[in-house]
Amino acid sequence: METAYLFPTYLSLLTLCLCPSRAATSEAEALMRWKSSLSSSASLKSWSVNNISNHCRWIGIHCNDEGSISGVDLPFADLAGTLDLFHFTALLNLTTFNLIGNYLNGSVPAAIGNLTSLIHLDLSNNQFSCAIPPEIVRLIKLRFLSSFSDNESSGELPSEIGLLTGLKYLYLSNNSFSGSIPPEIGNLQNLMGLDLSTNNFSGPIPSTIGNLTNMWSLDISSNKQNGPIHPPLGILQIWSTYISLPTN
Repeated sequence: METAYLFPTYLSLLTLCLCPSRAATSEAEALMRWKSSLSSSASLKSWSVNNISNHCRWIGIHCNDEGSISGVDLPFADLAGTLDLFHFTALLNLTTFNLIGNYLNGSVPAAIGNLTSLIHLDLSNNQFSCAIPPEIVRLIKLRFLSSFSDNESSGELPSEIGLLTGLKYLYLSNNSFSGSIPPEIGNLQNLMGLDLSTNNFSGPIPSTIGNLTNMWSLDISSNKQNGPIHPPLGILQIWSTYISLPTN
């Protein structure tokens, strides 16, 4: 008799294990809505409402052990459109968001600041034309930020960038960023790579760059800086792999 009671319970637990959670299904549905907004998405054939229970096997999608989407990794996937209908608040477990080398345009929505688990963010080599959304400073777990390299981005680099103290790589080259390089960049003492080249930054190079003693690659060339280069020679010798500074 006891076995008879346990058997239905066992089947219920097995069903729960085999079926994706409602939360995970909602994540997949959010991605489907974004796909439908794109003008080019032929590479996303596996993203289908008929295959939604297998969303962890969709191209470019990674899931954690609970079946929640933890990575969107779609480099050079010939995607065209915007991020306007990307439902960031439905994908709060993302640790990787990589859309490098597509044809995405418009602005980067402020809602990206909700992805507080994000470690790797790369939106470079697209056609975004916007300033860096200030909400990006909420992404305190970021280690790699190349969201705006080789786009059409403009505006100033916000001083709040200095709050992202876990960053190891910050790449913002080949845009139209202007204004001065904020001295708060010297707070990013875990930086190993910094590329602000080919922009319209002006004014003196902040002396706080000398605080970045873990740096192995630095490029701030092809800007409009003037005045002396402040970091002492001893610090520059620590950056022994690659250095490209403005010449005055």
